[in-house]
Amino acid sequence: MISYRVSTIVTVVLVLVAAAALSGCTSSGTADNAGGLKSGLPDTMDFSIEITGGTTSPVTVTYEDMKAMEFKELLGIYTVNSVGTESIGDYIGVPLPSIVAKAGLPEGEISYKIAASDGYNLVYTSEQLEKSIVAFKKNGTVMKPNINDKNSIIIVVPNETNNMWMKMPAKIEIIKGSAAEPALSVTGLTDNKLYLSLDDLRALPQVSSSYVDKKSNETVAISGPSLNALLDSAAIQSGALEAVFTGKDGYNKSISLADIRADPNALITIGEDGSLKNYVADQPSGTRVSDLVTIKIV
Repeated sequence: MISYRVSTIVTVVLVLVAAAALSGCTSSGTADNAGGLKSGLPDTMDFSIEITGGTTSPVTVTYEDMKAMEFKELLGIYTVNSVGTESIGDYIGVPLPSIVAKAGLPEGEISYKIAASDGYNLVYTSEQLEKSIVAFKKNGTVMKPNINDKNSIIIVVPNETNNMWMKMPAKIEIIKGSAAEPALSVTGLTDNKLYLSLDDLRALPQVSSSYVDKKSNETVAISGPSLNALLDSAAIQSGALEAVFTGKDGYNKSISLADIRADPNALITIGEDGSLKNYVADQPSGTRVSDLVTIKIV
């Protein structure tokens, strides 16, 4: 009889212990899903995103607003830079669609022009934005609201090269219609990969120059966005030596960065049809690439 009672008591105790353990696990899981992903994040941070072009915009979504949203974890996300180096990391942050939704989305096909705090901007498709997060933690480390910090807050876009991973997004413009192809791309050994529209090019500092046409022997005046200002925006990396200019047809020519820097009036001309051509003084006419579409720094 005593043996039966002891056995019953032990069984009840074990059941209660198991129930308590399960209850603790469930609580911990909920905390991990709701609060655990946000652990270590400060209550306040000097970071916000202004959104325009939506049905209820303009709106400014603050860091505090974002921290109150549901967080998402992306594990084992890899990206490749312009020279083929891979990096892998775990990221935690707010889904970008949740942030953009605060401005209200218009009906139909839309794209998004996102600008960083330093003015660098890119256009994202709906598909790219849908899978992106604004990351506040990388490999467990809290990221900083400083575009010059190696652990800066960043847009993480899975399965995209790192030129689409924008540090310190500051503004999002919702645009009706699909994302347009850039008029000019600047890639290669740069800290900032540029994908510029004609309007972006026209917004750069403008310079003027001239050359002598070999056929007519007449002086031709030209003007356009400063090539040196363009290179400054791209932030050329140390060790880079040349710029490779490539046209739509694949034709390309290289000019040394030293020669470009030696000409303060080096420029990109914009034709009436929107076609681009590079010009650097004292360079052979063959280095002027018609229908220019990319500049790669090597």
